[in-house]
Amino acid sequence: MAGARDRARRRELWAKALITGAAMAVLSSTFLLFAYLLWEVLPLLRPARLRPLETVAVKGSVFAFPGELPGSFWTLSQEGVVRVRPQGEAVRLPQVAPPLTAAIADRWARWLAVSDAEGIKVYRVSLRPSFVGQERQLKLRLSSPFVAAATEVKLLAVGGEATPLVLGVRGGVTYLWRAQGGSLEAVVLSSQEGHAAVVNEAGDRVWLASDRQLTVWDGGGGRLATAPLLAPATVVTLLLGDLTCLVGDRQGNVQAFGLFQGEGGNFLLEGFATFRGPGPVLGLAPSPRSKAFAVLRPGLVQVDYLTSGKVLAQHAVPEGARTGLAFAPRGERLLVTEESGGAHVLAADLGHPEATLGTLFGKVRYEGYRNTTWTWQSTGGSNAFEPKLSLVPLIFGSFKGAFYAMLFSAPLAFLAALYTSQFATARLRQWVKPVVELLAGVPSVVVGFVAALVLAPWLSAHLGAVLLALFVLPVTLLTAAWLCELRPRPWQLRLQERWERVLTLGLLLVGLGIVWLFAPGVERLLFPGGLLEFLHTRLGVSYDQRNALVTGFALGFAVLPVIFTLAEEALSNVPESLVNAALSLGASRARAAWTVVVPAAAPGLVAALLLGFGRAVGETMIVLMASGNAPVLSFSPFSGMRTMAACIAVELPEAAYGETLYRVLLLVALLLFAFTLVTNLLGQRIARGLRRRFGVAR
Repeated sequence: MAGARDRARRRELWAKALITGAAMAVLSSTFLLFAYLLWEVLPLLRPARLRPLETVAVKGSVFAFPGELPGSFWTLSQEGVVRVRPQGEAVRLPQVAPPLTAAIADRWARWLAVSDAEGIKVYRVSLRPSFVGQERQLKLRLSSPFVAAATEVKLLAVGGEATPLVLGVRGGVTYLWRAQGGSLEAVVLSSQEGHAAVVNEAGDRVWLASDRQLTVWDGGGGRLATAPLLAPATVVTLLLGDLTCLVGDRQGNVQAFGLFQGEGGNFLLEGFATFRGPGPVLGLAPSPRSKAFAVLRPGLVQVDYLTSGKVLAQHAVPEGARTGLAFAPRGERLLVTEESGGAHVLAADLGHPEATLGTLFGKVRYEGYRNTTWTWQSTGGSNAFEPKLSLVPLIFGSFKGAFYAMLFSAPLAFLAALYTSQFATARLRQWVKPVVELLAGVPSVVVGFVAALVLAPWLSAHLGAVLLALFVLPVTLLTAAWLCELRPRPWQLRLQERWERVLTLGLLLVGLGIVWLFAPGVERLLFPGGLLEFLHTRLGVSYDQRNALVTGFALGFAVLPVIFTLAEEALSNVPESLVNAALSLGASRARAAWTVVVPAAAPGLVAALLLGFGRAVGETMIVLMASGNAPVLSFSPFSGMRTMAACIAVELPEAAYGETLYRVLLLVALLLFAFTLVTNLLGQRIARGLRRRFGVAR
């Protein structure tokens, strides 16, 4: 006997250790998942940095620009010689007549314009990495020049696509030179002297700042729009994408302007942001990778970000650094040149400026927009696209889908659970519970497939009938129940025992028959052009075939078994003695269920509701296939939405590891994780409060 007890005790200890170990493994896995998500999200909070790398000598150069390879840059000397460093390649500009009196390039150094004793010459510059043996070097190519016989010109800007446009001032008049064959022909752009200018990449827009006014011209010299400036301009540039013009002035302001097309085809030039700083603006350099830009002031370089309006980083430079400022083609380095012939190379680690608390959760005015908005649009058709990473549409879409799912499933599940536990016979209960619980095993991808390809088009064609059924069926059942209440009690008892289920099913069939017969006529009578046309023309509501209504039905079908199972167990666990006490006091079975059983089972019902809501928020495939997956902020049941879970499923496989989109999607996953945790904790707290209120034992 003692040996048997020892063996039983050992088995009990082993079982306890196994269960404890399994529980600890689950908790550890949950903690590690949370820690991993947090670790991947934390870099979003890392601040940007400007760090000095080296200082190089570029004495005798009139222009310098960083190259694509690490540590590389190229310079142009007064003798017209282009040198690529550190490899030391030197190429003389074709047809140049040194010494050069001026030299400028466009933002990306693809066009180089110089002024010498013979006039203006413009070259196409190509500087691309290539392999020389086992070493990568920059290969320099220069085109034949476009020539204009115009001397004593103050060059302002050069740019364009296939052929160049050049802006310059001569004799107090601003000229525009356009390519005609191999030469440049001049037209008067403005009778005023321009202070700074920039040409877009396509060559069809020219932005000219003169005195306290900014003017936009088309490529042919036609004026499009003007806007006032806060102070005389010192430098003008365009951000990546050519939608925003930045103007720096003598008072230290950097103003951002956008060109919009108004009513009647007229153009409007609007300033929508201002960045202020100490000292006049000496240089502006747009980032080739984002909407960040560098600002050069006396003794200071700072990097700002347009969308968030924040200063990302600052770094002190010598007071003599006044002549040049440029980002490397990959945006990882910043080159600052000074008058004494030195060039300072700074490492530019900008972090993730697209993702801040303001851009993730606040309303933002994006480039090209005239109003602030919550927008999720993570990818575009070009490298100049600005990612819009507001999480508000995703959070809104998740709760919208869960709301419509609960609106459909919660009443049905609670009422079905109440009927099964309190009114159904034992034989019927044995059939209903397994069948409903079996529905939980239906794959969500199958439900989403049926909803998208069958339910959505059918609902679009029969929307009026569905809405009428949602009104007719409850009214039919409630009317029949009211009529039954008017009959004598013995008659009611006989009906409940023998004909209740048959009568209920018959009433449902009658109600559906009424809807099917009269729905087309009712729709023609109330909405002559059709219900969808009425929604669009009269109410301004667009109907998307895959919408929240379809998602609510499909997602509610998936959530209903979860709510039913938990609610039915909570209602069935109410002691029968409480029900018998209510019946002995003269209460009907229905009144006893409503006043005794439901309050006693309230903790379990709340838990069922919260778990069902959490299941709906975290569902992926159904909402991905049935909702249209459009991140719109509309609570209309006839519009689609995009949920957090669906967004992760769609975009995470395509997101590059470590990039901003990748980390923002993991932040969305962390929010879902936190929501699940908070939902469970809230459910437990509410359940404890209800237990204390109704005196229910744990």
